[in-house]
Amino acid sequence: MKNPRTKRILLACGLAAGILFLALLCFYHLDYGELMDWDEARHGVSAYEMLQTGEPIVTTYAYSPDYWNLKPPLSEWLIALGYKLFGYNAYGLRFFSGVSMFLSALLCAAFLWKRYGKTEAVFSLFAFASCGKLFYYHAARNGDADALFIFCYTIAVLCLCESHRKFSWTYGACLAFSFAFLAKGWHAGTIALLVLLTLLFTGRFPQMRLKHYALCALSSLGPAGLWALARWRKDGLSFLISMFTYDVVNRATGSLENHAAPVYFYLGVLGRSVSSIFLILLSLFGLVLLLRSNSFRQRSAPFYDALVCVLAVLVPFVLFSAASSKLFWYILCVYPAIVLLSAFAVHQAKHQLPSAAWPKLLLTLSLGLVVCFSAHNVWRYAVEPSRSVTGLSLLLADCSTPAKAHYYIDAGKWQQIKLMETEWLTDATPCDGGAEAFAADSGSYLITSAAALDAYPQYEVIRQTEEFALLYNP
Repeated sequence: MKNPRTKRILLACGLAAGILFLALLCFYHLDYGELMDWDEARHGVSAYEMLQTGEPIVTTYAYSPDYWNLKPPLSEWLIALGYKLFGYNAYGLRFFSGVSMFLSALLCAAFLWKRYGKTEAVFSLFAFASCGKLFYYHAARNGDADALFIFCYTIAVLCLCESHRKFSWTYGACLAFSFAFLAKGWHAGTIALLVLLTLLFTGRFPQMRLKHYALCALSSLGPAGLWALARWRKDGLSFLISMFTYDVVNRATGSLENHAAPVYFYLGVLGRSVSSIFLILLSLFGLVLLLRSNSFRQRSAPFYDALVCVLAVLVPFVLFSAASSKLFWYILCVYPAIVLLSAFAVHQAKHQLPSAAWPKLLLTLSLGLVVCFSAHNVWRYAVEPSRSVTGLSLLLADCSTPAKAHYYIDAGKWQQIKLMETEWLTDATPCDGGAEAFAADSGSYLITSAAALDAYPQYEVIRQTEEFALLYNP
């Protein structure tokens, strides 16, 4: 573009639009989507009880130590902070997941702006927003640990890209591993392996001295080690051992909770999205251009940045494909690296291709496609959803029962989402045992279906909706 002023205006508009799209995807109507019974509700309960008990080290569920969710408590700490800011609701539960994803996108754009150019940075914002899976279940619009882990993984990738220019950035990647461990447990091993492979393929190991190894170890073990020591002081090694045997040994060697899938499962995860296929093809095109460039022959910075990002895609993909237990969100962390690779492709196309019409057409088409994909995601995930209201929340809204009163549910065992909503709305102590335990517990409450009221004629009906009823045992 020959007019510099017009180019600056277009870049400024693109930057503003990209940030707006991401802000909408990460924060607009964040509380509208349906609350998820697994993982999201579990984290929500643990964070709520953490605030009630003042216990930040041992996570609990139904006020008992939780040995099912075998993860350190960083995500619960942030959810608890979200509750402090926005109250006990879905927005507070999900806010820092949105923050994590928003910052991941901005950091990628800032890196590209500094190292490659403004066009590449603007492109990356829309490319990030085009990745729909980053704004769905187990990601930006869900209150669990996955968006936080993606943020830590993105920081590690960017630090390793910078480490070619200055080795001390490697310590930042090691620190990202430590915080990723606090968020997602042994899944952080992907970062450790990424750091090791980067040092290996860039030839850094022979240049490292004892102080480099010591600082890497200190960065990796610092925050995570402090938490592990604090947890050991609470209940010994039982939780830490269970973390390893369940998350590493069992997931690697056996299918947990019926999560078995063929080895090519993650190819299907990436291949089901048109935007993902486009970004991957664009990335491959950029790698071909890189192999033909002086950057490859001279092993300059673009080569090392691309190497880190290729490793950042392959490590989780290969590692989790080899494991027996597979879930689609295990490889969501590869998307920021794919975005970076696609932005590198835009940079290579700008500088490697001849000044003909078709390269400009290709770049314009690429930007147009990611803008269209992004706009579709904004509509699908942020604008279109309507507020989700559960029947239980209608029953318990503004319910004035005593704090910490014993609540039972006629099913006997609590569904996780119902337990979370009951704690949010009533500050109750949910108890198992169902109607039988309720009958033996004077001063307690029972949640039952409205259709089953005839089975409890001896109890006082406190509240009733079309779906549920709340009974009191005087």
